[in-house]
Amino acid sequence: MIVLAAVVSGIQAGILGYSYAEIMKEIATKISKVWGALLILVIVGFMIGIMDAWRHNTYAYIFRIEIMLP
Repeated sequence: MIVLAAVVSGIQAGILGYSYAEIMKEIATKISKVWGALLILVIVGFMIGIMDAWRHNTYAYIFRIEIMLP
């Protein structure tokens, strides 16, 4: 769906008279502005995925108990 929206937007920009270089320059500008927030979202998602996998892994649960108990 996102790819289809990008294609439609590209066609509209071409019809309105924007060049490919102008479009790519604006895309790069927008991405550079949100790069910090995007990186934070990726890191948080990665951490949530690791915590979820750790919680549902029974071997990790057993291993944690073996470490905690003498």
